[in-house]
Amino acid sequence: MTASEWLYRGWKLDREITALTKMRDETWERVTSLTANHGGVVVQGYKDPHKYEKLAELDEKIDKHIYALVDVKRQIVDLIGEIEDSRYRTLLLERYTRFKTWEQIAVDMHYSYRQICRMHGEALGAAERALAAFL
Repeated sequence: MTASEWLYRGWKLDREITALTKMRDETWERVTSLTANHGGVVVQGYKDPHKYEKLAELDEKIDKHIYALVDVKRQIVDLIGEIEDSRYRTLLLERYTRFKTWEQIAVDMHYSYRQICRMHGEALGAAERALAAFL
């Protein structure tokens, strides 16, 4: 596994959490809705005594993903802490723990977009060396 793949684990989990949370919110909205409009005819919703249990199960699944993300972020922070150059550490932390775009990172660090892209390649090289020692 390359350093880039190893670092991107947080992104993947964060996106899954976002998708699950949106699904839960949409489902909650539907479950708590008392009526639905079908072709101009208002239909009363039926009462499902288990609907809240199902939402609780979904919340538990989201919580497991969140705990996994926290653990992955801790591992990423530990690895990045092994890199000497503070610019590389900052860039990698912003990208892989705060999930910022390259443009946001460039503005925040007062570099051009191209400099950030170049620096990211160098930072990944440092991360690759740190990962070899880390694992």
